Amino acid sequence: MISILLTLLLASGVEAPSWTLQLPPDPRIIALEVKLSSGEFATVTREVRTFLEANPDHPGALHLLGRATFLAGKSIESASGRPSAALGAYRESERAFERLRQLAPEMVDTRVEQSLAICALRRGANARAMERASSAVLMAPGNAIAHRIRGECALASGLAVEALSSFRRGCQLLPGDVDLHLLLASQLLASGKPTEATELLEGLRSRLSSRSMGLWKVLLKVFRIRLSVNDIEGATTAIAEAARLSPEEPVLALEHGSALYQMGKLEDARKELLRARELGLAATGSASVAARILGLIERHRGNLLAAKRYLEEAISLDSADLAALRSLAGILRRLDEEEEARKLLERFRTLEPTMRTIRHSRGRLQIDATNREARVTLVAALASIGKIDEARMELEKLRKFHPGAAEIRGLSERIEKGSKR
Repeated sequence: MISILLTLLLASGVEAPSWTLQLPPDPRIIALEVKLSSGEFATVTREVRTFLEANPDHPGALHLLGRATFLAGKSIESASGRPSAALGAYRESERAFERLRQLAPEMVDTRVEQSLAICALRRGANARAMERASSAVLMAPGNAIAHRIRGECALASGLAVEALSSFRRGCQLLPGDVDLHLLLASQLLASGKPTEATELLEGLRSRLSSRSMGLWKVLLKVFRIRLSVNDIEGATTAIAEAARLSPEEPVLALEHGSALYQMGKLEDARKELLRARELGLAATGSASVAARILGLIERHRGNLLAAKRYLEEAISLDSADLAALRSLAGILRRLDEEEEARKLLERFRTLEPTMRTIRHSRGRLQIDATNREARVTLVAALASIGKIDEARMELEKLRKFHPGAAEIRGLSERIEKGSKR
């Protein structure tokens, strides 16, 4: 027997499992294993399909097809940012592994069950995903990835307590894993336990080297948790350290500048926000926030024309930025531009109910990510005010959790119409 170990972890979404497989010494399968380890997913899939046409019940080939198509799906999902784009690959992987279960159940280990859980999760079969993930944990209770996947499936099923338990056990098994700790911290925060979330991350922080690639993510999360409980000083300390450790991350410079502004350190905030802009804020929302705060700083300094320019820029980047609309209207009044100020305030009053709906829907989804009504309401509200990219992302989540939802077609058409305006 030839033992082949493949450990291929892909960063997007739920972590991919690794597989250990005892294969019969078929030279064609062995050659394809080598290609798979080099990332030739499409080639391996095509050739193993051909092999299975002549050998439909070959367990090793079915196992290989399951892995190749699963990893192809992860690659497609990572590149596109859309789980739905990879559904074909995930479905083929699931079929191959289920056939393997029938023919050679002894070859179905925790890694196969993990893969089946992710495939089911991606097509919105949450109960099936939870079943397979729980089986993966039973097969290997010491496998942290199995616990993480079970936590992800529990979240998708609205089982907050189960998710919390799974993430907690995963962190116990991998006390230095940044992603697992961030998942647990998020769930603790959603469960109304910000103090425990902060303590968890501070403990992880003490175990990480100052050169750890994930340390800035931990500090960013600590910053946001402390901000959520109005600990501005603690939040600013955390984000300042993160920005110092990773000075090339624009999001850290932006958050640091925002925190400095809230502390009243206007000049320091201005410098940090300008630095964030120089680094490049790719997300329109982030760029809008930076422009808005710069406008507010200039208003405080009495530079009304500079404030006007920044706030107009913020609104051009995000037409639904209520804070920028209201602030710009105030400045226009001080500049005796009453008619323009009136128009902005009318726009503000028109948008405010929709933004309130968006905030409410997001709050409901933080408690239960599978809430269909809240997700549909959120997508419709985002599309109605021209936030097309955000609407598309939320529609993808609706497809993930409720692939057969009747509202999907209508929402998709609304988004497409909005994108052409």
